[in-house]
Amino acid sequence: MATSVDGRTSEASSSSIYYSTLSVPPGRILVKRSTSFLVVLGVSVFWAGTAFAQTSASFASITFPGAHATGARGVNIHGEIVGWFQLRTDCVAEEDGIPFCIDSTNHVQIATHGFTFLNGKFSRFDFPGATATAILGVNDLGDFVGTYVKSGLLHGFLRLHTGILKTLDMAPAPPFDNGGATAPMGINKFGTVVGNIWSVFGRGPFGGFRWFNGHFTKVDFPGFTEDGVFGNSNTGLLIMQIFDADFWTTGLLNGSDKDILDSPAMSDTHATGVNSGGDIVGYSRLTGFFAPHVEANEGTTDKEIAPHYLMLAFPGATDTRPNAISDNRSIVGSFSDGTTWHGFLAVLH
Repeated sequence: MATSVDGRTSEASSSSIYYSTLSVPPGRILVKRSTSFLVVLGVSVFWAGTAFAQTSASFASITFPGAHATGARGVNIHGEIVGWFQLRTDCVAEEDGIPFCIDSTNHVQIATHGFTFLNGKFSRFDFPGATATAILGVNDLGDFVGTYVKSGLLHGFLRLHTGILKTLDMAPAPPFDNGGATAPMGINKFGTVVGNIWSVFGRGPFGGFRWFNGHFTKVDFPGFTEDGVFGNSNTGLLIMQIFDADFWTTGLLNGSDKDILDSPAMSDTHATGVNSGGDIVGYSRLTGFFAPHVEANEGTTDKEIAPHYLMLAFPGATDTRPNAISDNRSIVGSFSDGTTWHGFLAVLH
């Protein structure tokens, strides 16, 4: 089914602003009739001719109050959702590793703000002094990571649930529309941050990293350099995107165990999230997927087991991009209605 989390307000300058809205308790999708909510739909889908199989899920759309575009990027076991939103209507939003938009002169801009959603309330977050902010991942403690633009330069950041803010730059921060920026994409409950060096102009990762207790470590999938880390679980699993044989495909690192996973379709596959149970999410050919218990039965022989991909598509969307999955299997992501982007929460049946 589908409903929405929506509202209206004017832009404000505070870095922490709260909005009352529909409460979505863990494990439930509430439906409320009003002019701002979508029609409820049941979803059971199958994509013939690919490795996708049938699944069903309940969906809720997420739109920050008054926003032109919204993307959901992270979720934890407490139901806290994080992401980005854009208020500008004169710039076409693009959901990417670091979200951006294209203005009327065909130039790249970053015009986003960060948000958290918890207990039925949105909270806006702007990194102090920044002209743009995006939250890209959250852990079970409520610590979150993302990127911000300040004085035209693009930085990574970490915000602890205690309110402490840290800038995370693996190298000198580049101009926002050129060069490789430090892009934290995930953080587990032990405070280990993962991400990649991301080019907004090139629209891709060029090497991954791990950060812990003030120290960066470069992370590349063995044998590759054009890759990036997009999520880490509380058990240390790393989900990666690897450019292999002209396609983006999925890499999974589990300590010394390394696996390149079969893709669900003969096209680029973008894996974006992993949880402690080895469930992964991502998207391929404009459609999202969920793959349960990847490697769950793999033993000391390291016999590869092909993932069982389940299609995950928001009802009526032209593009669905799951971005994260929590340990209790809440899934969040972004979908396009053909005009702009919205966030979503999915609960599997």
